[in-house]
Amino acid sequence: MTAVNFPDSPTVGQIFSVGDRTWKWTGVSWDAEVTLQVVGPTGATGRGITSINRTSGNGSAGTVDTFTITYSDSTTSTFDVYNGSNGSNGRGITSIIRTSGTGAPGTTDTYTISYSDATTSTFTVYNGATGPKGDKGDTGATGATPVISKIHTQNAPSSVWVITNDLGFYPNVVTTDTAGTIVEGEVSYTSPSIITVTFSQSIGGYAYLS
Repeated sequence: MTAVNFPDSPTVGQIFSVGDRTWKWTGVSWDAEVTLQVVGPTGATGRGITSINRTSGNGSAGTVDTFTITYSDSTTSTFDVYNGSNGSNGRGITSIIRTSGTGAPGTTDTYTISYSDATTSTFTVYNGATGPKGDKGDTGATGATPVISKIHTQNAPSSVWVITNDLGFYPNVVTTDTAGTIVEGEVSYTSPSIITVTFSQSIGGYAYLS
């Protein structure tokens, strides 16, 4: 038998194993731990379900079908299933038509509901009368007179005119030289309050905003 080299300075309850053998330090000695395994007899083979088949009936409403369960040990058992009867057909709405009245204020109209089973029913709708005319509202406060045009004077000739726009909208811009001759330039709305007009050469004149 091979000598067992136990650990030095073990603690109480410490387990030490070599191969399939186990010892426990009691504080005085290493005692062998013995595990007893008790194996009982093998139980009977279980029985599983291999198939469930309908062996009688066809699933028709109001009839009973028989189903057979086949087990793994070749035994069988059966159970019955009742197939419920079909319910009565539902009734849907096929149309709703006004069959009396014109919809005029203060009158009553009759509507007819037609159902999918060829039956009908009716209901009435009262068309409310036109109410009296409401009182005239108070006159509103006078609004501020809007600025609808502006003339910009460009005294110093320049190829780029910078125009302050205080009209509150983006106006049309027509430019002329000092003699009143229309001169076309490239108009850019730089911002809501600034308009620039670029010409091919430096000129002075007027810009009309409207």
